[in-house]
Amino acid sequence: MNTNLTRKGWLWLLVALCCWGVSGDAWAETFAEVTAISEPDTRGRWRPVKISPAAAKMEDGVRRPLTVGMALSKGDRIVTEEARVTVRLARREHITISPASDLVIEERTVIQKLGEVYYQVRDVFSVQYGTVQTAVEGTEFAVVGKDGAEGPVSVAVTEGAVQVSNAGQAVRVKRGQEVLVAPALAPGLPTKMPLAATQAARSNAWTLGRPQLQVGALASGSVYGDEAGIDLRYFAALRVLPFLNVVADGAQGFTPDSLRTGSGLGLEVVMGGLSVGGSGSVTLERWRYACGGQYAALHMGGHVHGRYTLDITRRFFVAAMARAGGNGDGFEATVGLGGGVSL
Repeated sequence: MNTNLTRKGWLWLLVALCCWGVSGDAWAETFAEVTAISEPDTRGRWRPVKISPAAAKMEDGVRRPLTVGMALSKGDRIVTEEARVTVRLARREHITISPASDLVIEERTVIQKLGEVYYQVRDVFSVQYGTVQTAVEGTEFAVVGKDGAEGPVSVAVTEGAVQVSNAGQAVRVKRGQEVLVAPALAPGLPTKMPLAATQAARSNAWTLGRPQLQVGALASGSVYGDEAGIDLRYFAALRVLPFLNVVADGAQGFTPDSLRTGSGLGLEVVMGGLSVGGSGSVTLERWRYACGGQYAALHMGGHVHGRYTLDITRRFFVAAMARAGGNGDGFEATVGLGGGVSL
């Protein structure tokens, strides 16, 4: 009997130790993870790295370089110099920390001391920067302060809405707006944010210096020489430099008498939402004659194009395109509308 009681006592002790271990600080406070780090190379292009001395976790005044996969706990302080870091929170939310930043991660709160941080959160969350507080319930926004608590703070919203408070007053900032808040003063009225600034913020957060891919499709009206037709056109644009894409496209075109299948490859210059470029193209054209005969021809040519994209969310966009050029069969022109996704 005593032996059974002793065994039960040890069993209960083991269960208690396990429960304490699961609920203890060493386990419960690990709620974030470093998922990506990038540094500029000798040409100034951002490249992914596994570890960076220019991004560190501060522990009792000692710098510990960040590594991809490193676990972070409540109260951890992160500082960056020439490095950009993405941290995933436990609820699969992300914050992207720009160079020259300093912040402390708390439970559903970040105390941002310096720099620029882009937040992608899906639940109640707040950011404290000096006396300026930003409160959200699921959104995407950037908080920028270059001079610490003594300087102005900018809050720019790319998705959803936030409430920015200071000096006892608050203002609501919606998608596509930004507000500048001076120390000890109430927030001013929000202003419209330039589209290029919105796209740059999203690009920095999602691509982290890696190439960005856009994939889309457009329905088009076309002119082939003296014939009119319709196209289903698709494209893929890969960002290789901050201002330059490699672009590939293809199409299925129809006229009353023929079927066209084309593809092209080229380059385009990116200016905010507008991309302008040119490509070489190959088109296979097939006809069916009234007498029942068929004929096929392969055309080589070149085209110039302009495409404008407008973000609907951080992933999806709508697009408009105009394209003109020529091949062995004569002049071609296309105008279309569509949409796509950014990866």
